[in-house]
Amino acid sequence: MAEDLNWQPIASKDMDREQPPHLRISSAGRCVRAQTYAASGKPESNLPGNQARNRMAMGHMAEVLILKEMERNGWETKHTVLSDEGQLELELEIPGAGATIKGHPDGIGRHPGFTKGQWVTLECKSMSMDRALDVEESGVAAVYPAYVAQISLYSRKLHEMGLVSHPERGIFAMMDRDGRMIPPERIAWEREDVDETLEKLAEIVRSARAGELPDRPYPQSSTECKYCNYHSTCWGTDPEPGEEITGKATTASDSPEVVEAAQTWAELKPRVDQARDILQTASNSAGGADVMVKGIIGGYFQPRSERVYDPDALERAVPADILKKCLADRREKLPAFWVRKANG
Repeated sequence: MAEDLNWQPIASKDMDREQPPHLRISSAGRCVRAQTYAASGKPESNLPGNQARNRMAMGHMAEVLILKEMERNGWETKHTVLSDEGQLELELEIPGAGATIKGHPDGIGRHPGFTKGQWVTLECKSMSMDRALDVEESGVAAVYPAYVAQISLYSRKLHEMGLVSHPERGIFAMMDRDGRMIPPERIAWEREDVDETLEKLAEIVRSARAGELPDRPYPQSSTECKYCNYHSTCWGTDPEPGEEITGKATTASDSPEVVEAAQTWAELKPRVDQARDILQTASNSAGGADVMVKGIIGGYFQPRSERVYDPDALERAVPADILKKCLADRREKLPAFWVRKANG
């Protein structure tokens, strides 16, 4: 059952104003309740703190680094933060709502291999290291579905303007917050997906004008709610403080066995590392030969002997969607130093 917003619907005399006043393309695909607050002009109750502002600033800096890396890898880009013409401000009509929505894409790009020389919509994203691994494993659409909703709106408008070759194609260029580039990923969607996104936006605008609020789509403990700028307005309480969200679940245990195991590992790990280093130094001094002492062998081994490619060069040359299809084992298999029993 829809909840009352507790404020008056937008009056008819205000209909000539740009509506919705605070709804941006960057919010497409996100929480419908938060979008309804924004479309109604409701002030944000939880403004970004220092950490959130720093995260946004890091994202802007990462965008510059991503674009420079793309240029080094043979990409041509336009309408970016680095280009002379600057980024575009797009305005799309929301059909059936008598409203528009604005936003600016990160640019357009083309590459002789990745896009066959055709211009496509470009979005630059930075993320945590854990999220980056998830994106490499499952694809950006599975990890960040809202990003696909956003790029699809940009692409439709850019195609109408004659700036990109296809309205249902785009590319994500990405970097994790440790500075590692993620292989650019080509994204495709259907026209119906864009129509569905626009219809959801129209429903949000209609709800805002009627003074109605949709049900909460997420529990209060969710990441979406915890870091929402409307958390206190929506739930009536401040969000619980917490550590940086990495996208990877963690758990604690008070089991005596687990506590003892953790303590044992912490106590013994430095001694084991020191012993390994001594054995490795002895092996290096002997030209890499195995060192055998008191039934223990320390030496180098190569996990595989088949053809090995330079991963950096491969990621620059092959789109992420193709890499995922060919990925056999994500574990890095470089020469490793192995200490084991001689009869093992």
